[in-house]
Amino acid sequence: MMDEQNLNLDLLDTRSLGLVWGLTAGRAKDGNRNLLLSQLGAVFEEEYQARTGQLTTSMQPIESVRIDFEEFGKADLTRALQHFLCLAAAFGSTGKFSSVQFCKTMSESIFSALSAYAGAGHA
Repeated sequence: MMDEQNLNLDLLDTRSLGLVWGLTAGRAKDGNRNLLLSQLGAVFEEEYQARTGQLTTSMQPIESVRIDFEEFGKADLTRALQHFLCLAAAFGSTGKFSSVQFCKTMSESIFSALSAYAGAGHA
């Protein structure tokens, strides 16, 4: 579990979070269902709905979410890495630097899990 990551959702402002949620949920459904992006999409959706008051309960924004990237397969990790690198580039081009930092942190954690996956002799 060395690649377990605490998601710092505070780095994403509400507009960026909505974009990340929508794109992540859409990407999760492309081709074969990506379990990692599906799980992350659900987290982003819940956080977005809490921030914008769309939840019917009195939920507050999520304080802490932990994802163990090593639980996911190589294909899911690879697609998620590509996804967050593209998001980082897009946010960088618009000056959303805290969102870039969030995406870079995600990318680094996913890359680390991929490296461990390859180092463990997985095919």
